[in-house]
Amino acid sequence: MFSNQFYIALLWYIIFPAIYISKHKPTNLKKPYSDKIKLKIGSKLLNISTSTIQFISTDKPYSIVHANGKKILDNKSLKEFETELDPTIFLRVHRSSIINAAYVKELKSRNNGDYDATLKNGQIIRLSRHFRNNWKQLIQ
Repeated sequence: MFSNQFYIALLWYIIFPAIYISKHKPTNLKKPYSDKIKLKIGSKLLNISTSTIQFISTDKPYSIVHANGKKILDNKSLKEFETELDPTIFLRVHRSSIINAAYVKELKSRNNGDYDATLKNGQIIRLSRHFRNNWKQLIQ
């Protein structure tokens, strides 16, 4: 019924642009990060304000959330915490730790590319050169 030119025109003007638009959607939409996270402690579910979290370390297979002077054990991985927390505030600085940049008091070089971060509570966290892209704004 329809000629080949009709099908070519249909492909060119309708189908190809639809495919192009679907593959090139804007990706700069910011994910809204919550100011609270849920931690499971035994059978209880606890809401913790992200502003009180100083750092998160790992003690496989658990993560330890250090907040308000308390240590809270959770079964999430650091990778899961990275997706939940705002990456402009919470920086992955080592394979075993994430820090809250607001709690960093001082940085000291180890003269090998690594740094030690002293937090406001006196805790010292090692910053690995392998994660430098995540934390280099702290030394600028």
